[in-house]
Amino acid sequence: MALGVCVVGSGGIASAHADAFAHANDVRRRWVVSRRAEAAERFRAEWAFERSGVALDDAFADDAVDVVLIASPNQVHAEQATQALEAGKDVIVEIPVALGIADCERLGTLARDVGKRVFVCHTMRSFPAIRELRTRVRNGSVDVTQVLGFFAIPRRSNEGWSGTRSWTDSLLWHHACHQVDASLWVLGLETVEDVTACFGRSHPIHGMVIDLSLTFRSVSGQVMTHGLTYNTDELVWELRFVTNQGLLTFRNGGLFDQSGQTVVPVVSVRDVSRQDHAILGAIESGRPSEFDLEQVIPSMRVLDLAARSSEIAVA
Repeated sequence: MALGVCVVGSGGIASAHADAFAHANDVRRRWVVSRRAEAAERFRAEWAFERSGVALDDAFADDAVDVVLIASPNQVHAEQATQALEAGKDVIVEIPVALGIADCERLGTLARDVGKRVFVCHTMRSFPAIRELRTRVRNGSVDVTQVLGFFAIPRRSNEGWSGTRSWTDSLLWHHACHQVDASLWVLGLETVEDVTACFGRSHPIHGMVIDLSLTFRSVSGQVMTHGLTYNTDELVWELRFVTNQGLLTFRNGGLFDQSGQTVVPVVSVRDVSRQDHAILGAIESGRPSEFDLEQVIPSMRVLDLAARSSEIAVA
């Protein structure tokens, strides 16, 4: 029987998920819910969903909905995931699952209590380049001593994939979450120490922090440093892994050695199909997945410590 899916949100990342669902077996595109009726209807028509609307209660009360995909603004992820779980649905949440470790843990408890699952879109775990790095670390062919990350995405006008936004993003809880999780996941770490964040300027109009530096280290002395900015004209997504066997660099979807030769070819960083198909398979089979909420809690703990390491309020 096909899984009935409800997508909450109608922006660029929601479209990426809808495309993945359109190419998946046994998925019924049942509902799309958005804050504006015209946006929901436009999304429904484009991606061949059966119904559209603005009320979560209507979609969540539909017995034909088995899974809710939350692709709404960061600030309401935890609240909407709670509503979906209480309605008896499995939940897939775009990163970040919440804006604090307490809400993450509360969602995990609720999911266990109602017998449903929460999956979180830590999409870098599905990138072939990141998976190759993790494989090399796990089989001992590389010994990583340091990770240097840099992430830059245009947000000078608060723009997203589908145009100017009516809400603000979070450099820490959203984009640093990708970087932190990839670092921990590749290295197989569940705990780190000496977490420190330095928050730079805030956007003069929209208020969100636009520059961020984040550092921490493993108990064995591996150093991780991440710089992130919204003050850029183009996307740069990079993680440099310093190893005793040479430098390996993830850049915009590919993996390269220190001479610049391709180790793993570039794939689109907007392609969520590998991730979504793995999650759908886990729902259907009941097997654990690399995207279960419990698997990503270590990264959320680091972000929570980073937020607490400064007295500056992070938008």
